[in-house]
Amino acid sequence: MKNLVGFISALLFTALAAVFISPMLGVNPIVLFVAFSFLASFTKTSAEGILHGVVVENWVKYIIMRFWKDNQFLLFAFNDDQYVINGKIVHIPQPGSLPEVVKNRSSLPATVSKRTDTDITYVIDEYTTSPTLIPNADQYELSYNKMDSVLGDHMSAISQAVADQMLYLWASSANVTILKTTGGTAAKVTAPLTGQTGNRYAFTYNDLQAANLAFNKANVPTDGRYALLDSNHYDQLLTSLSEGQYRDFSRYMDAEKGIVGKLFSINVIQRSTVVTTAADDSINAVGSALGVTDNIASIVWHKDSVTRAIGDRQLFQRPNDPQYYGDVYSLLLRAGGRVRRANAEGIVVITQGTPVA
Repeated sequence: MKNLVGFISALLFTALAAVFISPMLGVNPIVLFVAFSFLASFTKTSAEGILHGVVVENWVKYIIMRFWKDNQFLLFAFNDDQYVINGKIVHIPQPGSLPEVVKNRSSLPATVSKRTDTDITYVIDEYTTSPTLIPNADQYELSYNKMDSVLGDHMSAISQAVADQMLYLWASSANVTILKTTGGTAAKVTAPLTGQTGNRYAFTYNDLQAANLAFNKANVPTDGRYALLDSNHYDQLLTSLSEGQYRDFSRYMDAEKGIVGKLFSINVIQRSTVVTTAADDSINAVGSALGVTDNIASIVWHKDSVTRAIGDRQLFQRPNDPQYYGDVYSLLLRAGGRVRRANAEGIVVITQGTPVA
């Protein structure tokens, strides 16, 4: 009876709080009531779970929420999650050739042909973080914020690794179109990264226009075109825009989706780094040291031309470890991707052009 009275009192308090606060936030009180109830339940469950480690289910959800928050550009790619087998392998069905179209057919019966479908298979990689110890002394004040800090470090590291590799897989696929920056009126700029030497042509709106033209020629749909620009390329692009061009460009800014503007039907996103290329335009492997003749590059793609897949995701915990006198945590995430078409239509890499000495 005591528990029932407490439960009813908690509901009434939550309802009153929702009614009082909702006008200030401009939110429906029912929505606020549900949100408060969920947070209260989550906090209570987490507090109980801390005594014997964290509530794994809640933090696995957190892993995915944080992953997409850190890598919004991956949301603009074809999702192969449904084709993941046993959390490790992706099978993508590939339709065969289109049927022949005959104008004013005069000969019957028409020739019957059978469409031959194929199947693309790729293995997704496993990413794991090195374990982190939370000492026993810290557990007395362990809270959601503490766990967010600990697992936040793990997610930042694993998200960066997955995103870097995904970009490499997209850009390094066979038949990807490679374009060079041209400089425009900005002409030459000093190579911006440590390890590079000499000058490079700047990235301008003309280079993005060239990628857009390549898509038009390949009949790539206008809707769903995206560009992920290296931060140096993005800065150079802005410098190349006139005041009117920048005004039009920034009208399409959507901070929630990570989009900083739109130009020539291409939604632009910027990232500190994208990929780098060698002097022969091959894509450097993730983590490679930058050579003196290497170049920074950006990627332009259509959302249905590249694919990504997320497989298993797990939080590992070993509470009350007798050797380390605390709790030990680590993460596992399986992820992979590739271009969806063998001819790599709908994906362009724009790398730095090098002026002739």
